[in-house]
Amino acid sequence: MKLAIAFLAACVTGAPAGAQFEVVSVKPSPPPAAGMAMSPFSFKGGPGTDSPTRYAARGCLLRILVQKAFDVEGYQIAGLDGRNQYDIEATMAPATTNQEFHEMLRSMLIERFHLQAHRETSEATIFRLEVGKGGPKFQETLRQGSDDFFEMAQGL
Repeated sequence: MKLAIAFLAACVTGAPAGAQFEVVSVKPSPPPAAGMAMSPFSFKGGPGTDSPTRYAARGCLLRILVQKAFDVEGYQIAGLDGRNQYDIEATMAPATTNQEFHEMLRSMLIERFHLQAHRETSEATIFRLEVGKGGPKFQETLRQGSDDFFEMAQGL
């Protein structure tokens, strides 16, 4: 079975347009701690939060910023496989709406990362799970902490 899926592809080119943050800082994140492949990432502030005039993203992948800016899922993005992480701090007007905030993120991506997005439709193979004849053959999972679970673990 085939299904048309909209992909968001990012390419290098473009010029900033639309709403802009009052001030924005974009820096590469510090290297991850020893033994870790990546630093943990976090988002803080922005419209609708307790800090509506400030936004901070720590250890954020470019792919996640694109997801947030364009309001898409990760599987809808093609061409951003990098593992570089960034720290972003931005300020905006107190009355900034979520829509304006996303527009500001898009403008920042265009200006700082020279990204431009376009939408295209692509066909992809998908699989559908169906219950077979006779119904499912699942067994109830034993809860950890129950006597049955303890007895089963002892038998291993």
